[in-house]
Amino acid sequence: MLSKYFTKVEDRFVFNISLIFWHLLVLLAGIGIVVGIAVFFWSMVPATQRQVQARPVPEKMAYPDPVKVDLSELQVAEPVSAAEPTNTVYLEPISETVQNSATHTALAPEAEDLTGFDEYRGSMGRLRELVPPSRHSWDGNGYWSYPYGQRYWDVYKQDKYRQWSVTEPGIEDKLEQLYKRTKAANYTEKRDLLDGLNTLLSTIPEPDRYDMLVYVLSRPSNNWQNSVSVYKAIASLPPKMGLTNDQEHIKSLLRRGLSNPTSGVAFIEFIASCIDRFAPASRVEALSVASKSYFNYFGQDLMLQKEATGMYLELIDRIDAPMQPKALAQYYGLYLTKNEQRRGRIARIDREHDALRKQIDTEFKQAQIAATWENKAKQAQKDEFRQKSLLVAGGSILLIVVVAIMLVFLSIQRIVKKIEAKLPSPQAAAE
Repeated sequence: MLSKYFTKVEDRFVFNISLIFWHLLVLLAGIGIVVGIAVFFWSMVPATQRQVQARPVPEKMAYPDPVKVDLSELQVAEPVSAAEPTNTVYLEPISETVQNSATHTALAPEAEDLTGFDEYRGSMGRLRELVPPSRHSWDGNGYWSYPYGQRYWDVYKQDKYRQWSVTEPGIEDKLEQLYKRTKAANYTEKRDLLDGLNTLLSTIPEPDRYDMLVYVLSRPSNNWQNSVSVYKAIASLPPKMGLTNDQEHIKSLLRRGLSNPTSGVAFIEFIASCIDRFAPASRVEALSVASKSYFNYFGQDLMLQKEATGMYLELIDRIDAPMQPKALAQYYGLYLTKNEQRRGRIARIDREHDALRKQIDTEFKQAQIAATWENKAKQAQKDEFRQKSLLVAGGSILLIVVVAIMLVFLSIQRIVKKIEAKLPSPQAAAE
């Protein structure tokens, strides 16, 4: 009797309650699978790095206005010395490399590359028009020597018995040397070099062209593009200089331009832009003063010289023509003296602005590094979540399997009991 009571309690309450419990476990395991899969796919997406922007650099503080030199401060009533101050040193970088060739090299096209040869030949023709070989000898100088004595040559007339020694290369040999020094490797580059040279020579008076050509070909330069730029920049000057006895001022400017590839062209263009403000008879001397002052007074600070020259040109119409170059030298000296403190303030402004810009760059780089480390930390956290999500999903699946097996056993037990309840008892079967 008591056994039947417990059986009824088990069937009605215990089994149903346990069934609900197992179903809840399956539900929780299912949620764990869904959450684990979702976290797994989320962890597969790379972490997004935080964008870092540098704060804008404030504008540089305005420079103080320059202190002008008044006309009354210049001694323009009588000639004054244009010499530089005694505490300056003339720093013109001059070096000269003249290479002599032992053999004559003809300007003929190279078999391996004829690109641009026709244009190059046209430029050579133009050079011959500007400096005609019929009026100016293109041949070099030299002498024959006889290693075995002149008698062997007189008897056998064979080249091995004499040697030609060059004392002065010809124009074509010097051109070849120029191509090598300037690294003009093909006919297109050689043509551009010749075109620049022709542009310069076309502005030089014809009697001076040959001398200018020889001078140009002897100047050292290791870059054909810079040489072309210098030639073309100088070409605007000779027409402005008027009639002169020689072209030494052009040669000097050419030498300075080729010796200073970083600022030579800019300085020449500056001279060409303002030289015609001087009286024609004073331009050569004014060019010399400005050119020497660029090295001695201004330390190759072209912007500073442009500023001083611009203020001087405001007074030039009130200065007698013969005094203009000498007054320019005076103006430069007085300007630098009166603006010495200003240059110090400008230098301080530049230093402070550069320091601020470097500080902002440093802060930006540090922020970038911090953002990178943050991104790496996020990625490491995602990797950790990915591993945990796999464990959760796998554990949930295993739990469902275990619960399913338990439910199967319970169902089998319940079915067996129902079958036993329907079967007749052994005593009833015996009767």
